[in-house]
Amino acid sequence: MKTPFCKGLGRGLAAVCCALCLSLAAAPVTAETLEPAAETAAKEVTYRLIPEENRISSAQIQAGDVDVRIRMYIEDDPGTSAIALQFGMPEGVTLKEGNFASPYCYGDGTANSAKFHAFNVAKRRVTWMSGTMISYLVPTNSVIYDLELPFVDFTVTLPKGAAEGVYEIYFDPTPEQDGNAVVSLLYSSRTINDRGDTERLKVHYNSALIGVGDSLVRGDVNGDGEADVSDAVSVLQASAEQIATGENPLDKDGRFGADVNDDSLVDISDAVLILQYSSMKIANPDGDWSDLLG
Repeated sequence: MKTPFCKGLGRGLAAVCCALCLSLAAAPVTAETLEPAAETAAKEVTYRLIPEENRISSAQIQAGDVDVRIRMYIEDDPGTSAIALQFGMPEGVTLKEGNFASPYCYGDGTANSAKFHAFNVAKRRVTWMSGTMISYLVPTNSVIYDLELPFVDFTVTLPKGAAEGVYEIYFDPTPEQDGNAVVSLLYSSRTINDRGDTERLKVHYNSALIGVGDSLVRGDVNGDGEADVSDAVSVLQASAEQIATGENPLDKDGRFGADVNDDSLVDISDAVLILQYSSMKIANPDGDWSDLLG
């Protein structure tokens, strides 16, 4: 249960954030702001992996293998015609199964709305195409992407007795033999990826972080074993840099500690929660994260 002190702090922080947003909104609009974006302006898209179970206890991993379901979402899709991607994972972690999600994010609600698609578990590779071998050279996907629905859905297995720590399931940028990046989007008449034509499309990749062991401290960003104001500041700095560049500067351990609400994002909401937790611990040393998160 949240204490009156924590509730008051939450309202105060919310008021500060609202005031800041209002002040930014009141800034004068220049002529440059009103000009439409040029045709060649960079478009950005983010591939985001979200694990169903972020945290695995010491007892769970000692009792046996643990399966973790992960969903992949595509944020702000610019009208993709084809996708080729491959997953990477730490040694010992295996891809158990995977397929296109159902309900499906494109077309008529099923993966069959694509002209060609394949999920190769052995190679951890996904291939998807909305056109034919001839029409793939020109974008054919005019369907509005449903951001609430995942693109693919897969399960990874962490082995019994796995060491404590943070495990990262990521997009593997290893090149194919022909030199093209495995992780790519076909947006126009040629493949565009984060190594190529960034004037047309910039791709960001968000990995899935899975924490194993009771020693991992929620809210500990700097690795000192505590969740306090300094960690909240680190989260705010990282969030600001990610907004500016699209990439989070924290390493996987820092990002896992920062994501206190387990939504696979590091943003101001995490910083607010860390501040609330730090203040609660001062007023009530016996308080716990469950008092804030439920």
